[in-house]
Amino acid sequence: MKKYYLVLLGLVAVLSLGGCGAKKEAKESKESETKVEESEEPSEEPSEEPSEEPSEEPSEKPQNSGVVSSVEQELKDTEEKAKEYEDIINGDYPQLDMNFAARDLYELWDKELNQVWKQLVAGIDETTKETYLKEQRAWIKEKEAAMEKEAKAYEGGSIAPLVEYKKGAELTKKRVYELFDYVKKELGE
Repeated sequence: MKKYYLVLLGLVAVLSLGGCGAKKEAKESKESETKVEESEEPSEEPSEEPSEEPSEEPSEKPQNSGVVSSVEQELKDTEEKAKEYEDIINGDYPQLDMNFAARDLYELWDKELNQVWKQLVAGIDETTKETYLKEQRAWIKEKEAAMEKEAKAYEGGSIAPLVEYKKGAELTKKRVYELFDYVKKELGE
């Protein structure tokens, strides 16, 4: 009978120790899943939003020849990628997929805005840069207010992120082309 208890105790110990590793792996797996889910879900916290204000980091001054055509090509590439997201947004997909596509579309245009901004400020003087920066900051406030207003109409609904990010993408795309006009004006070939 003692042997039975010893074997049973040994078996419990082995399973407990083996289970600890499994629990740790399960916990790590669950944490990584949570991180993936968090990165996929639209966030309403300002710290999680894409950077709307262009970077002010000084960069090397680009050669004016080719800057406009380079930005033009970037815009074409962005338009192609945007079409993929728009097809999902306007298609017959689950709401969550459309919400994610709208967020991705917004982030795509925000990234392009920052790229165009870098090209613009790298080739202009400080006074002109300050003028554009002031304008950009005002635009950011207007855009954020418009996005919030758009989402408020659907507050609490599953479509709210879709309309909010879609509005953000629309306004950001428009701003990208305004900045591109400035690039052509300031750095035109």
